[in-house]
Amino acid sequence: MGSDSLGAMALSGTNLYIAGDFTVYRGTTQIKKLAAIARSNAAVVDWNPQPDWGVAALRLDGTTLYVGGTFTRIGGGERSRVAAFDITNHALKDFRVGIADYNNVGVAAIEVGFGRVYLGGTLGDVIETQPNGARPAKHAAGRLAAFDAQTGRYVTTFKPVVDNVVGEIKLSGSTLYIAGSFGSVGGGGGGSAAPVSSDGSGASFAHKGVAAVNALTGEVSSWWPEPYSRSPGVTLVTTIAPDGDRRCWAVTRARRSPSPSPT
Repeated sequence: MGSDSLGAMALSGTNLYIAGDFTVYRGTTQIKKLAAIARSNAAVVDWNPQPDWGVAALRLDGTTLYVGGTFTRIGGGERSRVAAFDITNHALKDFRVGIADYNNVGVAAIEVGFGRVYLGGTLGDVIETQPNGARPAKHAAGRLAAFDAQTGRYVTTFKPVVDNVVGEIKLSGSTLYIAGSFGSVGGGGGGSAAPVSSDGSGASFAHKGVAAVNALTGEVSSWWPEPYSRSPGVTLVTTIAPDGDRRCWAVTRARRSPSPSPT
């Protein structure tokens, strides 16, 4: 592998899927940013999706591999920041979301559940076509959004307000745990779709780096474990692992941001 980074992995049967900003694998410059390798000998599997920019997130759901990053083309098709592949034949699926092609927009985390695909990162706007020739709808997706797993349409009833990058998402029951470099999660600025706090006040909570929201409504919980950072005003949580009533998290300054960056 080249000198660049490996950012995500997903394991399926005999194959390990790897993603990141690498530009060479075992001396082959044709394999870059996303690859499938055999678990037995690390040989490259016959699949070369060739994303045009970086890949930061992988999520396997049954036979579907979701891929997220800063790319606009992958697997021979146009897909803005997220794509889905059928791992039985590595065909690019028709799953599409309407993330607008802006600079500094990327998907850093993916989770699946309740018939939805949850995306975290810096998502910007989602622009979707409307029936009967109506003007396209524009949604401010922000840093965390949900999309219908079948149609790819933006879920307007799920709208948490996060003030900075979401770098990881984990689903446990009906709770979505998020981690990143944000300082608050909660209400305000979203009209009737904005989440409210669990105490009914509608206030934002100063969740620094880690938070929990309702996976169906986006309602923010008052739960906050108060991670500590030596950097004043900055708390970056890169990893969370919910396990029933036990939650584990790691705070680190080793990475500047969980957001993907073009290479």
